[in-house]
Parts: sequence; C-alpha cells; structure tokens
Amino acid sequence: MDLSTLPFKEQSKSCINIFGSGKKHIVEKLEKINKTKIESYYSWNIVKDNVKFVDVDVKKFPNRVSKYLDSVRNGATLIPNCLIKIATKDDDGNNNTTEITTVPSRHRPWKELGTRNGNIPKHWVCDVVTSNELLPYHTSELSQFTIPLSKTRTTFDDSPMDCNYWRNVDGIYKKHMGAGGNTPKTLLNRLNHHKALEKQLNRESKYLVVYNSSGIWLYASIMPSNTIVEHMIYTVSVKSKDEALFLTALLNADVMQEAYQNTRKSDRHFNAYFWSEVPLPRFNPKNKKHVELAKLAKEAITISEQDPIQKRKDVSEYLRENGISAKIDDIIKKLLPEYVSK
Repeated sequence: MDLSTLPFKEQSKSCINIFGSGKKHIVEKLEKINKTKIESYYSWNIVKDNVKFVDVDVKKFPNRVSKYLDSVRNGATLIPNCLIKIATKDDDGNNNTTEITTVPSRHRPWKELGTRNGNIPKHWVCDVVTSNELLPYHTSELSQFTIPLSKTRTTFDDSPMDCNYWRNVDGIYKKHMGAGGNTPKTLLNRLNHHKALEKQLNRESKYLVVYNSSGIWLYASIMPSNTIVEHMIYTVSVKSKDEALFLTALLNADVMQEAYQNTRKSDRHFNAYFWSEVPLPRFNPKNKKHVELAKLAKEAITISEQDPIQKRKDVSEYLRENGISAKIDDIIKKLLPEYVSK
C-alpha cells in the first residue's frame, strides 16, 4: 500500500490513519473548527473538540498522452561532485587554462575524499542546470562542472588524458567506483552513461524547456538549446520561443499541479510520468488562447526575475500577488478543463 502521496494541496505527512479494509475507500481530512492554536504536543483528548472530519474529493483525471512525450529527455548523471563540480576557479592570467577547486561530495565513498584542485582547459568549464538553480520561469546562477569537451563544445576532447587533472580524477574514480558489471569503467563514461551527455551537445531544436524531476511542485524555465542539464532535470525540445513560453506556462501553472502530482509513481518524483497521462497540447500559433498564454508566460518571466527573495516558493507567491498566475490559470481552465484543479 502506497501512502506516500496525500490528496491535499499543502501535503502534510505527519499522520495517516486507516480504519478497516475493503474495496470502497473514503478519504477524509481534519479541519479546525475554530481559531484555537493546536500545539504538536497536545493529546487527542484536547484536540478532538477543536477539529472535525471533512470529506476529501480525490479527483481522478482521464489518462491521455501528450504529443510532447517523444521530445522529453532526462539529463546526465554528473557525479561524483568532488571530482567534477567546481566550487571556485581562478584564471590567474593564463589564456588557456584555469585553476579549479571542486565541491565535496555528500555520499560515500566520495565524501571521504574531500575536494580536488588543479588546472584544466578553460573550455572544459561548463555551465550546467541542476535542480538547485531551477526556479519558476527562470534560473539562478548556474553551477559549473569540469567536462572534457572540444573547443567547439559539440563533441568530447580527443585526448582528455593529456590533462594532468583529468588523469588524476579518472584514476580516483576507477579506484572507488562500484564493482557492478554495468558500472562505467572511466570517469568520462560515467558522465556520458547511456550517452545522456553526448545527446545534449548537438540538439536540433532552438529552445529547451527544463523542469525538475522531483519535488512537491513542478517548476519550469526556458534555456538555450545547447544547455547542459544534470539528471535531476528533464528537458523538452521545442521549435520556437513562443512554443517554449506556452509550454513553460502549462508546467508552472497552479491549476495543473494536482494533475502532475496524481501521476507520480513514488513520493516526490514527476520524471516523465505525467506526459503519458496529461495531454498537454502542442503549441498552435493560430490558436488565440495558445498565443495569449505565451504572452503571459513572457510577462511572468519578467515578474519572477524581480522577486527579491529568489526562492522557489517565494517566486511562486510573488507571481500570485502580481496577478499573473491567475490570468494563466484562467486560460488553462478553458484549454484543459478535465485536468485542472479547482
């Protein structure tokens, strides 16, 4: 029995009670009767007179496939951080190389290794979208990783082992990598496992919509087509800026979050599940609602970048306070009436 996803917008995971068993089920939640503050240490005998059970309407959405499904891709597994994620860099007047220091890893066996430092070619320093930078409609300053690319950044460097730093970290990786038969045998193969990195270097589309693979809420932003993303990010390739804006509005919309959450197969992971169940339509430049949604998304980008706090929840609230979220929701309610929440 999966009790990981509760049918409430503001999900609280402090307590679930199951009364009896059977095919028929009724979902209820507790609501406060009055404004009395209920402390976490109160016993049920104190609490029960200040709350009541209320039925919850668990909305079921008809399953249909989005036409964007074939364009959805997962990012590359850029680990271990202690070998490739850059904390600081110093060009030190050299035109060709830069000295870097990496961040420590949080997971074993890598967290025992601390950080690395050394010199790498400047064109190996790559901006990468990770889940930490993704905000509604835009991103914060991107992370930087050491990735041995050619100067054109359309393929990998022909001879990365000529770099002392890469020889060093590749050796460290081989020493500490897992023993499984499917474990990539070199650091570069680790970064490009299943060609997830290679496929990002030569995208044919002009624009990229990126969204988080996990979390309570879905967030999306627009990036250039040559953007590199890590595995906690999914991408959708689109043909035009207006299409990117249109899709970004759909993915960020408050009224669509319940539909996205209901498709999850685990506690917090959206992955690509919702594309198989929620039929987000293809952008049609002749559809007035589609065009208006793209215009509103462009306005939302400008407003979101002005939020002084720049945290996901705060940016979302800032967009609501400015009225742009409600305008977007109103249009989507007409486009996808069966899938929006009340």
